[in-house]
Amino acid sequence: VIQVVLDERVPVITTGAGNPGEYIPAFKEIGTKVIPVVASVALAKRLVRTGIDAVIAEGTESGGHVGEITTMALVPQVVDAI
Repeated sequence: VIQVVLDERVPVITTGAGNPGEYIPAFKEIGTKVIPVVASVALAKRLVRTGIDAVIAEGTESGGHVGEITTMALVPQVVDAI
């Protein structure tokens, strides 16, 4: 899927389910705007250093499979951190 995004020069991509850090330089090289879903302040901080364009903070109520806190608690923490 990553190669298709690069080949087709997709202008905006959202990512989820982990840390997309290793792919961000390639996306940025072709001018893609990168907006990852983050479930923690730590991941948001790490991804900001890679040059992402925005974040989507998503808490545990998004199906119970990510994060340890709710979105309403996570969003202000991410805003303050990045």
